[in-house]
Amino acid sequence: MSHEAVLSEAVCETFANMAFLDLLPSHSAVGKPEAPCVSIDVFEPVHCNLSLNVPGELLDEMALSATGGEVEGEELEQAKHDILLEVANVIAGAFASRVREAGAPVELGLPRVEAPDANLSWRRFETEEGWVDVSLEFESAD
Repeated sequence: MSHEAVLSEAVCETFANMAFLDLLPSHSAVGKPEAPCVSIDVFEPVHCNLSLNVPGELLDEMALSATGGEVEGEELEQAKHDILLEVANVIAGAFASRVREAGAPVELGLPRVEAPDANLSWRRFETEEGWVDVSLEFESAD
């Protein structure tokens, strides 16, 4: 299975399990990435970087759902931040676990919020509630 197919499985499964969103890979054009964007490095079994861009409206819905709608203001902003980091971490872990050989280690970096990078190759996933863009960039061996 290709890395893109494995990534698609990891993205769709993670959003279904964590946010109750049924995402499907799309062939829609991806515009300029929106903030916030979260990025995480995968060091083992392959060396790559996964970036995730969730539009604000969809992130609001995810945070309200995760908190039961019982937080607002600064607490809601923190919940959105935490959810975004955790979703990226779970997607990266699911991807790495699927591409590793049996018994091989999985090593991930810490997810971090960054300014979106328009130079990355973004792939769109759509749902009735909106869309999510994901980028998977492999590090070149020097």
